[in-house]
Amino acid sequence: MTTLLSIKQAIGEVLEQNGYKVFASEVNEGFSKPACFVELSDFASQVMNNYMATITATFDVLYVPQEQTHEHIIVVADELQRLFCNLSLEVGDRNFNIDSINGDIEEGNIRLSLEFSFADEPIEPQGKYKEYEVAQNLGLEV
Repeated sequence: MTTLLSIKQAIGEVLEQNGYKVFASEVNEGFSKPACFVELSDFASQVMNNYMATITATFDVLYVPQEQTHEHIIVVADELQRLFCNLSLEVGDRNFNIDSINGDIEEGNIRLSLEFSFADEPIEPQGKYKEYEVAQNLGLEV
């Protein structure tokens, strides 16, 4: 089963492998710029049957530049978009394609939204099935 946390970590690894500094989203101050933050912004699941669910999730990459010139913002926005476009994101033993990439400029920062959808096993609730002791094995020939 693929977790949302494992997808977030995989996105962070791609950024770090390409020279971006990634910080925990809980850090509000005291980080050095330029900096990236990866955050889960939206998610949903639709159970298809007892064995399969379709998961959709949107992760935001927030880039805080050191210099807030419009030209620098455009160059980095282009780099980030190209970095994730046509990327097969490796998450554990699976690879995911990004369904769509959207971007915004917010107060001189870049917010890149990466949308995923994939099929996975639904999470089984704890204690749903009670274990019983085998009463008797039947010796049937088929």
